[in-house]
Amino acid sequence: MREIKKSAVFLLVIFLVLSYVVGAETVHRVSPGENLYIIAEKYNLTIDDLTQTNKMTNPERIVAGQVIIIPDYERSDIYRVKEGDSLYRIYQKLSIPVSVLKTENGIKNEDQLYTGQPLLIPLRYRYPRLYTVNTGDTLYKIAEKYGISVEEIIVLNKLKEETIIPGQILKIPSLSPPWETKYTRKYPETLFYKGIAGGNKIALTFDDGPDPYYTEQVLDILQEHNIPATFFVVGSQVAKYPEVTKRIVREGHLITSHSWSHANLRNLSSAELDYEIRETGNIIRKYTGENIHFLRPPWGFVSDNLLQTARDMGYKVVNWNVDSEDWNGTAADQILLNVIPNTDKNSILLFHSAGGRNQKLDSTISVLPELIRTLKNNGFTFVTIDELLNAN
Repeated sequence: MREIKKSAVFLLVIFLVLSYVVGAETVHRVSPGENLYIIAEKYNLTIDDLTQTNKMTNPERIVAGQVIIIPDYERSDIYRVKEGDSLYRIYQKLSIPVSVLKTENGIKNEDQLYTGQPLLIPLRYRYPRLYTVNTGDTLYKIAEKYGISVEEIIVLNKLKEETIIPGQILKIPSLSPPWETKYTRKYPETLFYKGIAGGNKIALTFDDGPDPYYTEQVLDILQEHNIPATFFVVGSQVAKYPEVTKRIVREGHLITSHSWSHANLRNLSSAELDYEIRETGNIIRKYTGENIHFLRPPWGFVSDNLLQTARDMGYKVVNWNVDSEDWNGTAADQILLNVIPNTDKNSILLFHSAGGRNQKLDSTISVLPELIRTLKNNGFTFVTIDELLNAN
């Protein structure tokens, strides 16, 4: 009897813990008969909270099975100043540095704060990316990689010291690669992180294929839902799996380059770069007859040499602004949380259709159908990269 009681207590604790976690950040799947009003009431939110978080263009139309992301308090886009608040107190509540609060809200004099004043909470703090610390990492290296300050990482993660250990999970307040501002200004006709088309168009993109396992499953799903995608393929993989490569093109998708060997292109010489890009283009042409004009560098790493070489070879370099982080063994619901709130018109969504050694993409395969249905129902149209960049 004592063991039964212990088990019951243990299960109750687990239930409470799980309830707390889900309550903090929830993926809600619409049941038959539900509408936004019912869902908003259930979570003590407004309809606007739901439509804005999920970027819905037609909120009056939701269907059973659709995914709706339920925002939590920390993910509200506005904080209302309360009586007695100071920027320091708000920083303690929200884990956002005072310097960021000042910059984002144009605050020059803290004494000008007033009760009820709306303060903008940056999107990158509401939806930070998750980073797993690797051997040799330091806070400085991670901050430099994502173009943010060490202070931002310390504050957001409530770290008491700068020591970090491999395997530790950190929240990183950066939604776009750190090179975006510097290089897109310098190479506006060559480097893209978002599209430039009109309407509510988005592009679903897949890296690292082809392979005979995951890529085939991705193609089956795309065929079932009748949507196009863009595949950034690795040349050496094309050489191994030409039939999968041919299927990509045969079924109406855009195929283009992710380099020959998945090398860090920003570290290569001009001659090495030329080889990585040219040989991938050659083998794609050999098996599909397609001439390619787009390149995605592995990991999104760019440099002046890479961008100049790509431009001279007639390529546009295409990265992304929405990262599913599916390569990291991310759970299906977390992929939905990474993608849906961050997808807007002209978004480029990063997924993978093949993985490295011991890398599993089962969550990608399981989540794609409901993600596609949800984004379609939210009013988005899937197109290939060439259409999103008006480069037909």
